[in-house]
Amino acid sequence: MGGGLPDYSNNKLNGADFNILRIDVIAPTANAVTSVPSSLIINNPFSASSANVTRVLTFTSNGGMMSAVGPFVINGTPFSMDKINYNIPLNNTEIWELRNQTLIAHPFHIHDVQFYLLDRNGNHVPSNERGRKDVVLVEPMETVRFITKFEDFSNATLPYMYHCHLLTHEDDGMMGQFLVTNPTDIKEDNSSLPNSFSLEQNYPNPFNPSTIISYQIPIGSHVTLKVFDVLGKEVATLVDEFKPAGSYNSQFSISNYQLSSEVYFYQLKAGQFVSTKKLLLLK
Repeated sequence: MGGGLPDYSNNKLNGADFNILRIDVIAPTANAVTSVPSSLIINNPFSASSANVTRVLTFTSNGGMMSAVGPFVINGTPFSMDKINYNIPLNNTEIWELRNQTLIAHPFHIHDVQFYLLDRNGNHVPSNERGRKDVVLVEPMETVRFITKFEDFSNATLPYMYHCHLLTHEDDGMMGQFLVTNPTDIKEDNSSLPNSFSLEQNYPNPFNPSTIISYQIPIGSHVTLKVFDVLGKEVATLVDEFKPAGSYNSQFSISNYQLSSEVYFYQLKAGQFVSTKKLLLLK
């Protein structure tokens, strides 16, 4: 994850208007549509009173409130492959409140479900925004609320994503992930759990710009996974939280740090288990 879009403010194309659609009117075809239906689809949004929970997602810039170049984050932290931001029960009806505290607009997109807009800054949305959607543009300093129901799919291990739909923003970490789980589908199966602690060699190695570190823990433990330089100075903390028994992959990307080509060490601590291995960065 980088430090925002280079030369964003100085780019002469930034803020400019472009023609993106041209309409050429020709003679009617044999199957021309010449009338508009008297009535369109009827929208039946969920009632706000039916929501099981309201989640608040705040958009900010790590470059400061007045920064228009980012990097931008949701709820103060960039995306982490190792973190499930929300665990959502199947059939939950939820209100998501999107608070944009930045100077630019963000098109917010959610996977798995479609939603109905409730309001913008407390005001009712116009008719053209009352249909189901999975993307909504949140203007600078605007708060948008939507309501949805997670009723179609569930899986205890495969997450869905939500993110800003501007590619540079989501690549810089403006996204998160959630699980939709059905309690009746969750069965305890210990056959696939590791039977010992282990820390694997990172892959690829040597690496640039990122590498994957895999590890296994046979019992639930507080896990820390850190990277150090050759002098023993801590470079990065990749994991620092309780983890259930299982196998995990953690990504280490140098785009977050100012690092030179040399040998580094990564160390896993889980309960009384400690293991250290060497990795090599080649730029």
